Amino acid sequence: MSLTSTIAKGTGYITLSNILTTFLNLISFILIVNLLNRYEYGLIVLALSAVNIANILLDPGIGSVLISDISRERQGNRFDRVKTMIYRYIQIETFLGIIIFLIIFFSSSYFEQKYSKLVAHLVMISSFLIIVNAGKNIFLINFSSHLDFKSIFMFNFIENFSKLVYVIVFGYFLKLGIYGIMIAYPLSTITALIFIYPNYIKIINKYFQITRSKEGFFFRIIKTHGKWAIGIRSVKRFYDNTIPWIIQYFLGVEAVAIFNIAFKAVIYANLLLTSLESALMPIIPREIKNTEKIRKIANKSIKYSFIFSILIVVFSIILAPYIFYYAFGEKYLESINIFRILIFMLFAYSLNLPMRPIFFSMRLQRYLFNTYVINLLLLLLFSIILIQFIGFYGIIYALIINGFLTFLLRYWYIRKFGITINFREFIKFDEYDRRLLIKFKTKVKKYL
Repeated sequence: MSLTSTIAKGTGYITLSNILTTFLNLISFILIVNLLNRYEYGLIVLALSAVNIANILLDPGIGSVLISDISRERQGNRFDRVKTMIYRYIQIETFLGIIIFLIIFFSSSYFEQKYSKLVAHLVMISSFLIIVNAGKNIFLINFSSHLDFKSIFMFNFIENFSKLVYVIVFGYFLKLGIYGIMIAYPLSTITALIFIYPNYIKIINKYFQITRSKEGFFFRIIKTHGKWAIGIRSVKRFYDNTIPWIIQYFLGVEAVAIFNIAFKAVIYANLLLTSLESALMPIIPREIKNTEKIRKIANKSIKYSFIFSILIVVFSIILAPYIFYYAFGEKYLESINIFRILIFMLFAYSLNLPMRPIFFSMRLQRYLFNTYVINLLLLLLFSIILIQFIGFYGIIYALIINGFLTFLLRYWYIRKFGITINFREFIKFDEYDRRLLIKFKTKVKKYL
């Protein structure tokens, strides 16, 4: 298969996987919210965010580094090195998975004394997520590095479809309540691992007769270019999961549920913008020697995504009361006003959209790591201060402010390397825009 065909096939599988996964997750999300009360749903959010933070220790970013390195070594027929990387990664994930699992599982007695038996039981169930996530990481890293996009698609579909089935069975038929919902998470991943196991064995079988390399380069990878990718992923995951705990500390568990409903809705509204970022990741590196072209791509992508985000924000504000009422019922009406403010985060998202692809294409991961650390500290500072003055809305404004500060900080970095953004272009309708509009109209007429 040619490189172009491989890319096209992989893109097709990943795009289809994202669409189906989003659809299944949305249905599961609505069912879970309607099944549990606000306190129970808040506990689920906190438990899952705690697992996500623990996953930083499980795989702080080593896997994403190995995907590219295994692919490169396979291309050079250095299969002894490939086997070493696979072997070491399995060792690390297994060891860390067992250790973290034991720590979380036996810490449940502490949570029972400090909170309640319910919280302790949720901690025990969530600890099994660490073990299954270790297996999931091992499988997906091997599939990605060996360009087995079909297996990635199958795994994601089976996992999310299984979760939906388990939520319906445990929650609505067996009436297991919050325990049934929590059990659905590790059990759905286990189901996917079982179904996809034969595909994994097909890959591993290739290396059984190969002798592992003894060069000791695995840890050199981590010490050199790998450490920045590890740092970025670790800080980002902590950044994404720290807000629920700040809310719980100052405002309580139910406040976590109210906020998370609004925040999840913003994430779903932002999916169309994030797909453009995914498209830019492989395109911008191809033009790395042409600074002017990168500048044009950055300017146009921000301009169009900003315009698109205006449409999303307007429709979201108008339709929010109806969607929230029919999807979540009266118990989450408070989330509507929060969502109507949080949705303005899309403007910050659109500004930041080309930034990460530019940093990666120019190999500026070190600077990107710096921005993540600074923004995490600013978020903690703003949220803790503002929440004490204006309560719930302090967190919301802290997130929005930090989103725009993220853009300013990243833009300050890339300007040093010749990438500038002309904000005046955003209000101009130039020849490129005109040609693009004509092309869009032609496509629409063709399909209609």
